[in-house]
Amino acid sequence: VTVGLLGHNSGPMEPLCDYRLSVPDKETQRIQEGCIVLGHILCTLIEQMMFPESVGVGPRRFSAKRISRLQAI
Repeated sequence: VTVGLLGHNSGPMEPLCDYRLSVPDKETQRIQEGCIVLGHILCTLIEQMMFPESVGVGPRRFSAKRISRLQAI
């Protein structure tokens, strides 16, 4: 599975991705900032799926119910 973090013009990378997360901006700086945020969110979700015992611990954790819905996607 390939997930692409893309900007306004995804160019030749788009057809190579199974899933595309796009930051709809033309400014490189904004696209980079958006991709950083998306990367952090993805890491948090993956960590919580791999280590469910940590769900609900610490700030801004997703609920177990929310994670199970995301796993179904």
